[in-house]
Amino acid sequence: MAALTEVPGRTSVFKVLKAGQTRPYYVLKRLKKYGTAEHEHAKMRSEIEMMRQVTQMSCPYIVKYVDDEEDAESISVFMEYFSLSLRDLILTRKSRREAFSDREIVHFMVSVAKGLEFLHNLPVPILHRDIKSDNIFLDTERSDCIVKIGDLGECALLNDEINYLSVAGTPGFMDASILQKNPVSVLADGMRLFF
Repeated sequence: MAALTEVPGRTSVFKVLKAGQTRPYYVLKRLKKYGTAEHEHAKMRSEIEMMRQVTQMSCPYIVKYVDDEEDAESISVFMEYFSLSLRDLILTRKSRREAFSDREIVHFMVSVAKGLEFLHNLPVPILHRDIKSDNIFLDTERSDCIVKIGDLGECALLNDEINYLSVAGTPGFMDASILQKNPVSVLADGMRLFF
């Protein structure tokens, strides 16, 4: 099991295989309980529950939940694996001085918009609250380039008033209404694809 990213004492993300398999890979996101606050444990459990519910509805634009486990030491979720984020692709293209075609840009934006539309049109709408290029995942090995929204860690149900007014997301990508602690709507899930 090779670590993709690891922040000591917080959430770690790993690329893993199921025992005895050579494919497919999965992402294992793990939160260590020791050294983290109970509200972080509750947030991880909430992310798992939202992912489980969204996966049951089979949205092709949201990263799929596979499994989860919790023990005395950690809370873990297994998800569909993507080797590339939109941010990774942007940085690679920048370094090579390769522009995106209009068709690629439209494909990325339409896929993300369809994912957000799905979340926003659920019986109880879900706000993602952290749409950014790091949380858009790509499968570029296919000719049609699959694009999916991931990282539901900052998500909130739109009927949950405490989350209406809580600041969540990544500074620089947040809607002004969130920063000003004003009530928000699905319009707060605006995004900036290129920085």
